[in-house]
Amino acid sequence: MSSCTKLIKNEHVVLENEKATYTQLPNFEVQGNSNQTVIAPNDLIGFWVGSFHANSEFKQIALNDEGQLAWHTEDKITIAIESIKNNNLKGFTVVAGLTNKFTGILQDNVDNFVLQIKQTGKEIGIGEFFLSIDKNQDYLQGEWTSLNQIEIPKRTCRLEKRTFTYDPNVVFSPTKKDMTDSLLGTLVAQPDDYSEIYEAISMPSELIFTANPSKVKLSEDDVSGLSIGSLILLRNTIFARHGYAFKKRPLRIFFEDQDWYIPISSNPKQGLTSVEKYNIKMLERYEKNYREYQNFAR
Repeated sequence: MSSCTKLIKNEHVVLENEKATYTQLPNFEVQGNSNQTVIAPNDLIGFWVGSFHANSEFKQIALNDEGQLAWHTEDKITIAIESIKNNNLKGFTVVAGLTNKFTGILQDNVDNFVLQIKQTGKEIGIGEFFLSIDKNQDYLQGEWTSLNQIEIPKRTCRLEKRTFTYDPNVVFSPTKKDMTDSLLGTLVAQPDDYSEIYEAISMPSELIFTANPSKVKLSEDDVSGLSIGSLILLRNTIFARHGYAFKKRPLRIFFEDQDWYIPISSNPKQGLTSVEKYNIKMLERYEKNYREYQNFAR
């Protein structure tokens, strides 16, 4: 995957958790242009990335995250518009590790474009978007309404057009202080093992920012002293560079806070390099050994 001019997701999912689950995905292709300012309908084709936040009346709702459906009050979303023909839209959305196709209608007005988009699929969290963009502007904004009864039935979004390019050289930064301080003060009930990743985010190992497992093979000395949370976080820096849309909330908090990060896929497996595969295998082995040691110690 070199850019958003052609993105295909057609293999099995590689998950960020220890026990991989596999979900067959449909084929998706995006052939967009690099125009950031929208003047003509075809300028809308491509990846639109931004906030997907609960409306104000739902921001304080208590949620239960069992590690499966990991939507929360604040998420990053990608709306990928694949084609526009006779004012009919086709594409897919990626949010919280979930990928859904959509169809829609484009209304070409004198001063703006209006997009009515309906997600398809069997997931309970599908809904409809009502978005608009003024001509000669560079952001989409609007609302999403769930088609089913869920805890957060309404969200707002503001999206900018982005071009995805796999770059093994991108670097990571610590999360913003206000975000780090609020990690454990959440209204979301979560699995116990999330605390290991939260600890790695709030007190990150220097290796997260200095090592590059997408370019250089890690050594045993590099990883032998890392905590389980740091091992998980370091391994997933590889998937983040490929635009993997994370399901686990603590991983989303860290990676969605990186300015360059664009969630575009539930499956980065196709683009992994030999170095990345080597490092993933090594880190998974250390994670497994860590778990076995924990169980033995008990």
